[in-house]
Amino acid sequence: MGNAEPREITQLLAVRLHNFGNLLRDLAPGASLVRHDLRIVLFQTASRWSYLLYVVRGIVGTTWQVPGVELSNATRVRLTPHGNDPVYVEADGELLGQLPAEIFIVPDALTLLVPPEFASCQPR
Repeated sequence: MGNAEPREITQLLAVRLHNFGNLLRDLAPGASLVRHDLRIVLFQTASRWSYLLYVVRGIVGTTWQVPGVELSNATRVRLTPHGNDPVYVEADGELLGQLPAEIFIVPDALTLLVPPEFASCQPR
């Protein structure tokens, strides 16, 4: 998160959308696909109550502050393990590997191939 000081965290979410559908209406408040950064949700607690309270906050759609949970924005996050135990990284439910890991935004990374008959269509 820029040149921020290292922190010890128990979980991190790095997302670009806030509404995950169904019950999770606002899991990452402030996240948006039109922004050029990631919404970072830092859990700096091992309290299961804080995890549950944060998810309930998203379901209910409130702006409660949850102890041990901080929201931030970043274009790049570097994660390194603390200690010798393996820490696993996953994205969308798929195991990616173990720490260390880096999550970052790649500007203008999406290229769409459009059939010629739709090339002149303008977004609404």
